[in-house]
Amino acid sequence: MKLRILNRGVSGLDRLAHARSLVHFVWRPTAVKAQDWEIIRRSQLFERLSDAAVRTLINTQSLDELARGAVLYRRGESAKNGFLILEGVVKLFREERPSSGALLAIHGPGSALFVGEALAGSVLRTTAEAVTRARVLVLDADRMRAALATDPKMARAMLAAAALNMRQLIFHIEELKTKTAPERLADFILGLSGARAGSDEVALPCEKQLIAERLGMTPVSLSRALSQLGMHGVSVRRDKIVIHDVAALRAFAS
Repeated sequence: MKLRILNRGVSGLDRLAHARSLVHFVWRPTAVKAQDWEIIRRSQLFERLSDAAVRTLINTQSLDELARGAVLYRRGESAKNGFLILEGVVKLFREERPSSGALLAIHGPGSALFVGEALAGSVLRTTAEAVTRARVLVLDADRMRAALATDPKMARAMLAAAALNMRQLIFHIEELKTKTAPERLADFILGLSGARAGSDEVALPCEKQLIAERLGMTPVSLSRALSQLGMHGVSVRRDKIVIHDVAALRAFAS
């Protein structure tokens, strides 16, 4: 195992929330696990490709293990790699001033980050940081370009993934503009569940402060919204959110 401790400076949001001065980046060249493969195959990036095509591509890539607080990219850097999250949570945010900023997204397992930007060699407009310990598949841009040049299906899959990211961003903006706080929270909880009916139990992927920021709320309004969802079959059991009637919650959220 190799351990790199990178002192790349700490973001204003990081100083405000965590008061850290070092960024820890842990790298381990490990093989893809069975559960990793399931996440890779279910991801929007690779679900349309054959097993053989996906294995050919990922066999040339590497896995990174990130400590909490590790920074994948900072705003203003050029993207040379994309990432597919296999475990943990990564946040995207933009700093406006040293002591403030805006949380733009929270991503978990199966989410692809910066693939389009890496292929284009674009300068990034957001910073990406691990909220928890995380494992990511690193997608080298040069190797992806070589694969795309010989596999049109892979090119279409990459375009579809980029289009999905844009649709998700537009949906989030619409959600902030048109839905109430309880409705936005219901959508978030249902996104964690994935169930269409019956009951389910989900764990929050990160601290409530981050979830509140992501949903355009304060922590107080998040707690109030969670309480209001009790009327729609949602309760809290220790560190889990229990959905007693998924269909009813979906009806409320829509």
